[in-house]
Amino acid sequence: RVILTVTTINVLALACDHHNIDPTFDRVLDNINFTCSIIFIVEAAIKIFALLAKYFYDGFNVFDFLLCLVSIPEMILSSGGSTFSALRAFRLARVVRVLNNSKTMRQLLITVVDAARGSSFLFLFLGLFLLTASIFAVNFLTTSVPADVRPNFTTLGDSVLALFIVVTGENWVSIAVSSIAGSSWGAAVFFYAYYCVGNFVLLNFVVVILITSFNQAAERLRTEEAQEYERLRQQEAREARLLAAQEEFVDESARAKEGEELRFVDLSSDAPTAH
Repeated sequence: RVILTVTTINVLALACDHHNIDPTFDRVLDNINFTCSIIFIVEAAIKIFALLAKYFYDGFNVFDFLLCLVSIPEMILSSGGSTFSALRAFRLARVVRVLNNSKTMRQLLITVVDAARGSSFLFLFLGLFLLTASIFAVNFLTTSVPADVRPNFTTLGDSVLALFIVVTGENWVSIAVSSIAGSSWGAAVFFYAYYCVGNFVLLNFVVVILITSFNQAAERLRTEEAQEYERLRQQEAREARLLAAQEEFVDESARAKEGEELRFVDLSSDAPTAH
């Protein structure tokens, strides 16, 4: 909770920075950032001292450690308008650590990571599809739109940008109409085919992979929770058996001691009285 509060304060302090900031307020923000950085470094040092090599087994710990390394040169070398002060923006990434404290946000984070892995080849294919269509547009639609009008198909970069806008469906009709007006109706076939394949097929594949990854992540979290519940139940059962065995041992010891005391009393009563 303390580190979460410090992280929130650090993010708010970074958000308060702006152009033509008051020098006094700027010094206050610098002091807050410096204090938060010291707290983060101390936290990482304590964890490394306690966990040793196990500290680096957790991805979030490695992430925090890298942020601490980045903050050290920023703390030492940044002053006023120094370019090193831009390194403090990397500390905004520490907000990602908050996601690990929420099951829902953790599930969403795992989904994004799994989806990125599962969609890597699909994104590669989408990139090749975009590149191929851009090369086609550069060769056949170069003069369809004037060079001073954006987006256009004058260069490969401009063509990639224009077709990326088309595949997202953002005002793609105006791009298509202006290109058709400057060339021929063959451009209409190209744009309709490109939009249908890119938007209706490839992008929908990405949505399907995201949904599948989300379900897999949810199932994995449920499995982890069930395993954790079973582990705790078995641990409680072992502790209960151990406690029962200890109580039984204590009862047996008490009965044995009571029996010895009774035998001692019997032997004392049977012994002859000396005159």
